[in-house]
Amino acid sequence: MRVAHFSTFIDGGAAIAARRQHEALLAAGVDSVFFYQSHSGEPPDDTYRRYTPSRSRSGVVKYLRERLRRRRIWRLADEVDAAILSEYEIFSLPRRARLTRFDPREEAFDIINLHWVANMLDYPSFFSTIPDNYPIVWTLHDMNPFTGGCHYSFACRDFTTHCRRCPQLSPNCVQDHAADAFDIKATSLADKRLHVVADSHWLEREARASRLFTHARSFSTIHYSLNVETFAPVPRQAARRALGIETGTFVVAFCAERLSDRRKGLQDLMEALTTVVKHVPLSCLTFGHGPAPAPAGPISVINFGTLSSPLLMRLIYSCADVFVIPSRQEAFGQTSLEAMSCGTPVVGSDVGGIPDMVTDLKTGRLFRPGDAAHLAEQLTWMASHPDERMAMGRTAREMVLREFTPPRQATRYIELYESALNAASQGYTDPIKA
Repeated sequence: MRVAHFSTFIDGGAAIAARRQHEALLAAGVDSVFFYQSHSGEPPDDTYRRYTPSRSRSGVVKYLRERLRRRRIWRLADEVDAAILSEYEIFSLPRRARLTRFDPREEAFDIINLHWVANMLDYPSFFSTIPDNYPIVWTLHDMNPFTGGCHYSFACRDFTTHCRRCPQLSPNCVQDHAADAFDIKATSLADKRLHVVADSHWLEREARASRLFTHARSFSTIHYSLNVETFAPVPRQAARRALGIETGTFVVAFCAERLSDRRKGLQDLMEALTTVVKHVPLSCLTFGHGPAPAPAGPISVINFGTLSSPLLMRLIYSCADVFVIPSRQEAFGQTSLEAMSCGTPVVGSDVGGIPDMVTDLKTGRLFRPGDAAHLAEQLTWMASHPDERMAMGRTAREMVLREFTPPRQATRYIELYESALNAASQGYTDPIKA
């Protein structure tokens, strides 16, 4: 079996999850190739390939038309970037300035596995070159593949019918970018043999509800995995000594790719900590891009910046009494999995895919998303129940060892690939709907 993965990046949360899947498949004996668009350094090994968009090589007239098309798309992308309202994240269009053709028959790929491909693939040119009988597995890392452009819809449900006049874009836009993008996606995906894989049960439910995936052949949830030896517990006091953290404080850890991302909820955490610090001395450890917001009150906040070292991440997770993921909306929450693998319980918002990992009073505590007062209550409870807290950490580690290992993830993907290939060869719709 030969699999072609596509991911815009090598680094970043979704890309790390995609790489872990790719490497789990390699370890299971699958011939897996990872195509990517952007990376600042050398690829990890020869199973990773930079994907180069197609260039126009035909005639002067076609060349000039292609240049004009690119300029229009560049202007469109610039307009969308300028239209995104400040409280939201990126909005990604399904058109690219260059064509992105890919014929899997040229290198005898059996399966195409898409990941986070925003700003990488030009939908019309990419999907038109893939024969309709070829199975396409799309591993979802957020909502963008089945919306008109947003990556998280929040309260908006237009993706279930037809996106239009997106509330995340300025109402002053003359063109309805969301409606246009939705139509382009619908046309590009209409006849494809698509199998949708979500990283959480919540994201699977949202994908099933989208009109864009009406013709998908199957839906399933396959959780992420991670190397349980790389992310393994370090004795808490030893980790604190290594990082220079005071031993007598209640330590809370938080991370996000961008600390300023409002969806990640760091503001809610900081507000909650102003209440918790009245009951117990505490320190907050953060890592991610950008400065952490200044807390109110006697709270020590240490920001380690952007990290690429799993060892340092392991030390931070291990030295914390709890890891907090206060997201307002979250497809899965891979950092929670890393913390739990290090034996640290998680206090997380009861939203999205977080409850797939965090079971209240077993592997951590859940709180109402956006409710800083409720988060403070749960953190105060954790601080005042050290025996229960440590038991939750042990249970969290056991759960990761049981349910989130690379061999388990690889086995589930191989089963899906084989079923999809068998269905394609027989010409019927496969029954993987559970």
